[in-house]
Amino acid sequence: MGYRIVDYINNVDRIELIKQANQDGFRLIEDQIYIDGNHLIFTNELHIEPEPARDLEAEIDELKEVIEKLRVK
Repeated sequence: MGYRIVDYINNVDRIELIKQANQDGFRLIEDQIYIDGNHLIFTNELHIEPEPARDLEAEIDELKEVIEKLRVK
């Protein structure tokens, strides 16, 4: 069992890499888009606990509160 990390440049490459990984028995678990490049992370492990979904609305509200506090100072 293991992981595979593959870099890609554009969406066409991304789609082909995902197809090839699936054929090899890997499944996509993360798509990273960073300044230094784009990375697909695959695994062939059967059971992986998913990370809990982020509550983006709560995060935005917290950031708004911080911004408001900074404005008051």
